[in-house]
Amino acid sequence: MVVAGHHLKVRVYAEAIRAYRRAVEMQPAAKIHTTLGDVYRTVHLYRFAAESYRQALRLAADEADRAAAELGLGQVEYVWRRFPSAATHFQVARDVYLKLGLRQEAEEAAAGARSPAGESAGDLRASPATGEPRRP
Repeated sequence: MVVAGHHLKVRVYAEAIRAYRRAVEMQPAAKIHTTLGDVYRTVHLYRFAAESYRQALRLAADEADRAAAELGLGQVEYVWRRFPSAATHFQVARDVYLKLGLRQEAEEAAAGARSPAGESAGDLRASPATGEPRRP
């Protein structure tokens, strides 16, 4: 039963990735790229997540879109143990969220270096070359 649940979850994420990829092909937008990056990050496809966040930054039409992409990219950089780069992305996201009056989001960005995606840093090990998770 647990295995079946896992396969269902993986299938749902795969379908979500396909749907978001189609969406960005039809209408490239920062919000869609950021959401696609979030899905990739959730399934530990960090290299693809980083590219989606970078594309979102290139397309960001407003500050909220920029902050969300910076936060996601910071989380990926943290997983890759690129701590100075992660800190920079978290700081930018925090500053933008504060400027927009979004205190809760700013707190999330400030806490990002301590706990990206709600996981401990020790649980998040990825190969910078592939973006795929490595087992401790």
